Amino acid sequence: MNRNLDRYVCTLWITSALFCIARYVCVAIMAQGGDNGIYRLAMERLGPFLPTMSILCLLGSLLLLVVDLVITLRNKKK
Repeated sequence: MNRNLDRYVCTLWITSALFCIARYVCVAIMAQGGDNGIYRLAMERLGPFLPTMSILCLLGSLLLLVVDLVITLRNKKK
């Protein structure tokens, strides 16, 4: 069980990082050769999908870490 949770947590951390990277890569492509206003506009145009998915992945990984910690502590007490 512990190995599966570790794998899920790592997968969620990596997915979160990929969503963050994808957001800034998309903005860099959209704002190629532009000024700060175009950059801000591109960040707004991407919408909340990438940041929301990144936050959900981070929260999911933290939740799985807490569950893993609780399971480990319960097994030590037995």
